[in-house]
Amino acid sequence: MSENDLAQIRHLIESQFRLQLCKDAKFPYLQSLGIEHLVQGFHNTEKGFVGILHLFWVKSNGKNIWLSEWLDEEEDGEKLALKIRQESPVDGDKLGEVITRKIKEVMSKNLNMALQDRVKDVLEKTKNEDEPEEGVLLN
Repeated sequence: MSENDLAQIRHLIESQFRLQLCKDAKFPYLQSLGIEHLVQGFHNTEKGFVGILHLFWVKSNGKNIWLSEWLDEEEDGEKLALKIRQESPVDGDKLGEVITRKIKEVMSKNLNMALQDRVKDVLEKTKNEDEPEEGVLLN
């Protein structure tokens, strides 16, 4: 694939990617959440590996803008992602552990509530079965 073809494909991909990103309701808030880098690899069925798009947020002349660069090698994208993660003030591993723990707590709470409701239903059903029906005379 010629450099010109690659440049055209990359421009088209980046334009579509940015358009979809701008349509996302959370896009304006990404940098407020600490997300200042987006790294996405692209493959084309006909051309193969196209490259890795790196969008990064900067403040320039009082304006917030997302700049871009294309990486030619998959290894470069992996190195960049590791660098971004290491420079982040947030520990991704600990954050993942906290999120996992919270999910387990919520699931456990929901399961306990469901079990309690089921036990209550079973107890009421057995209580009702033990009571004699009206009009039935027992000796």
